[in-house]
Amino acid sequence: MATLAERKEYLENELRSYRYIVDQCYRWEQSLADAEVAMAGISSPHAKEVIYENAGNPYECKYNSLYEDIKKAKAQLLMWQPRRQWIENRLGVLTQEEYQAIKYYYMLKQSQDWIASVLKIGRRTVQRRIDKALEKMLNF
Repeated sequence: MATLAERKEYLENELRSYRYIVDQCYRWEQSLADAEVAMAGISSPHAKEVIYENAGNPYECKYNSLYEDIKKAKAQLLMWQPRRQWIENRLGVLTQEEYQAIKYYYMLKQSQDWIASVLKIGRRTVQRRIDKALEKMLNF
């Protein structure tokens, strides 16, 4: 079992990576949706004669590559979504004030002095909120 310091370090690293993790989830969700739409299609082929532009066939069957795209997107989502959910579950136990301090410090990478000036509180208060929030998240 990991020590408290190791668990805290892991949590802090995940919080710093949260924006990237969310971006990856959106990216692969969009890729999956695009591939599924391309497979199902959104309209029927035109009744006109096929015109080949740039030596490409617009009606060429691309199901194999689309299946691979779907498979890759699902595999990536299986990797990123649990990490996102893990962080969001822990963020859900925080009060609004604690969440703001965590968001500014870890996700937006602002200094404690900057956070204190924005929230109009003392720097020590910011430090206490961050420490209290991390403790709550570790004990979740």
